[in-house]
Amino acid sequence: MQNIFNNYIQSISSKFSHLETSEMGYRADFEILLKGIFESINVKRVDHDPKARQGNKPDFIVINKDVPIL
Repeated sequence: MQNIFNNYIQSISSKFSHLETSEMGYRADFEILLKGIFESINVKRVDHDPKARQGNKPDFIVINKDVPIL
């Protein structure tokens, strides 16, 4: 698990050093981090930019057995 966090920190630190990196530039790294964390507890589904529900539109949603948990 520690390796997942180390890889994430290393990747975003590298991007942060470039002034032209925007918020969107970190999304792929965050998705990889979420997948790594949740796959370790057998949650296989992390969706990026899901459809809005009841006025809410999160950047990511983590789903376990068709139930959103994050």
